[in-house]
Amino acid sequence: MFSVFLKLDSLKRVTSSGEYVSEIDGFRFIAILFVIICHTSVHFFEFAELRNSFTSWQVILERGANGVRIFFAISGFILAHNFFSRESLNIKQYYWRRITRLEPPYIISLLIYFFCIYHKQLASLLPNLIYSIFYLHSWVYDMPSVINGVTWSLEVEIAFYIIFPIIFYLLKKKVFKDSKWQVFFCITMILSSVFLNKYYHPASYNLLNFLHFFFIGILAAVSPGLNFSENWKIPPVANGILLCVIVISLFIIESRSSNIRVVFLYCLLLYILLNRTFHTQSFFRSILQLKFIRYTGGMCYTIYLYHIFLLLIFDKFFFTTYRGNVIMTLIISVTYIICLWFFSATLFLLFEKPFMKSWFPSLKLSGK
Repeated sequence: MFSVFLKLDSLKRVTSSGEYVSEIDGFRFIAILFVIICHTSVHFFEFAELRNSFTSWQVILERGANGVRIFFAISGFILAHNFFSRESLNIKQYYWRRITRLEPPYIISLLIYFFCIYHKQLASLLPNLIYSIFYLHSWVYDMPSVINGVTWSLEVEIAFYIIFPIIFYLLKKKVFKDSKWQVFFCITMILSSVFLNKYYHPASYNLLNFLHFFFIGILAAVSPGLNFSENWKIPPVANGILLCVIVISLFIIESRSSNIRVVFLYCLLLYILLNRTFHTQSFFRSILQLKFIRYTGGMCYTIYLYHIFLLLIFDKFFFTTYRGNVIMTLIISVTYIICLWFFSATLFLLFEKPFMKSWFPSLKLSGK
């Protein structure tokens, strides 16, 4: 098994379309890294008994939750990049590809949590499992799944996948075929979503809370037709530094801020990052293309699904044992991150990569 890991190419994503954009997996790496830093830091400060110390650092590190918003933007970008160049969208193939690609790894992960972590509560948690499988837990209980709390974001993603054909139809209509009108539509949706969140306050785990992030991704994919990037001339080195600064800013800035100007700033920075990375040259883009970066990003779905599972195991056997010992808690936290990579790589090869290939080649399904 370890010989497989030494051959990083075995971890490369498979797309049924055959097209592989390495930068997208590079962005996935950034997003999942943010999330892991967030959750690991929470456990570090808790078990090192430093919750009442270094509070400013705790606040900053816990903003790694912003990685989820970056995932939303990536999803919008991918769908726009893959489908807007086409004249039509085969609805049956589109939904079937999402089902065969996403559902098996997701359901397998829920069952592993259910039987391994909650084996003493099977009867009482069975309804939660069923609602989680159908991405309805947040709708029914107005709270994240008790089986795997991070799957609330997948419920939001699925809701967006469901409505995407409507977005595709609107933007492919004659009035919106011009890229300027597509940009206008995306900006209108972003503004509407931000103001809706400011004054209406949708349910916490509702797509309406995050729709603007998806449209940031779509906007980044359709706006190059306006030559925004070409008109903004920055030397490659300076451009790379700019993009690195933006990544750090996207980690630090509170994307869930009640201050609407902060939210708009976050959206603007996220748009600039996506747009300039894909349409300009810089060392930042080269970093995203490194094998370890893009292959780790390529298995982000597995990492996201199982990182809490492994964290719970470390809680029981390691973090609890050395509670109050700062040095040991730090060592355990670093060890957890290393183990998470190998653990996720194993599960990726077993439960995710096999479903990246189309089950029915004759359908000629579109790649995700």
